[in-house]
Amino acid sequence: MTQAKGASKPYKAAIIQDFSTTKPWGQMTIDATANFVRRSIPHAQVDHYRAADGETLPPAKDYDLFVLTGGTVNLLEEEKPEWALRVLDLIRDAGALPDTRLIAFCWGHQAVHYAFGGVLDVLAEGPRIAVEEINLTPEGKKLFGKEILLLQKYHKRYISRLAPDFTALAGRCEISCSKEKGIITFQGHPDLSREIVRTLIDTDDGLYKPSETTQRSPCGKLFSSDTADDGDEVWYKIMDFVST
Repeated sequence: MTQAKGASKPYKAAIIQDFSTTKPWGQMTIDATANFVRRSIPHAQVDHYRAADGETLPPAKDYDLFVLTGGTVNLLEEEKPEWALRVLDLIRDAGALPDTRLIAFCWGHQAVHYAFGGVLDVLAEGPRIAVEEINLTPEGKKLFGKEILLLQKYHKRYISRLAPDFTALAGRCEISCSKEKGIITFQGHPDLSREIVRTLIDTDDGLYKPSETTQRSPCGKLFSSDTADDGDEVWYKIMDFVST
């Protein structure tokens, strides 16, 4: 964003909703994300764009921060919906602006790396719906102040190779950042509370069902989605990252 000399600049954040639903968990997710942003920046103006419903997206230069949600569109398919292509363009535009920051979760994490040349694959064992033990890299330990994070997971595709200029903050491309682009991404869901995940699972339409047999991922142990996770604490670290 640009600012007139001497003018007080309002902090503007935009949540880009990359899923389409009328079920309760949808608005619960948006409200929780907005509250996390305002917890760290009380004066922030937080706007909401329903990208997956075809809503026009703003120019990247209009905002200080973008937050990309999860979603279900398969970016491995040759033909992608127009709205997804617009989100990919927004990601590239935001990454080129020195004063614009971007946070991405789940599908958003995949979209960021797809947009910048990373590699996306399908989980061989099927959807992962659990709290997962995420082992951090030395860079991740420095940022988060611990060895391991427990994060909600709800996905069936993953990034197998990070895009150039991104640093791995956890094993298996689970968390990444680019200080140059002002972007931090998570395959997991710091944005989803246990209550939201339970509501999501209870109203699932068949796209995602937890595996009955998987007890361990290539990253670490899997626990029930009702397990206490580190999402709330992680949000403080996320906002520290995008505020620097």
